[in-house]
Amino acid sequence: MITSALAIPLVKKGFKDIKDIKNKRFILETFLGAGIVAAVTAGEAVAALEILRITSGGALLQAWITERSRKSIRNILQITEKNTYILIDGAELEIPVEDVKVGDTVVLHTGEKISVDEKVLRGEALLDESSITGRFETEK
Repeated sequence: MITSALAIPLVKKGFKDIKDIKNKRFILETFLGAGIVAAVTAGEAVAALEILRITSGGALLQAWITERSRKSIRNILQITEKNTYILIDGAELEIPVEDVKVGDTVVLHTGEKISVDEKVLRGEALLDESSITGRFETEK
């Protein structure tokens, strides 16, 4: 009886999709609902509970992956800084990225994100490109 009560949302969704037969497609919930009904009818409540447990675990995993994907996309979209430093007469001046012109010397500090296309004039750095490429590699 408990199994039947827990399966109601899944079975309802499955039957709703069966009624919408004009699309001629069945989704996973249709088959899972039918499996639960068959298991309960056969007296196999444990099997029906197992189907529900696996379905719930899959839904939780899908929600977790979706949230991680959203977070990764948000991080990629925030990859550029709003301000950067340029070198003018030996002094660093903080300006908006939009105001950087071709030929300006951009100064980077440890941990900063690179906000414009650059050519290294002096010094060395390790660049973490993993937020763009998806692979953890550094480039000199």
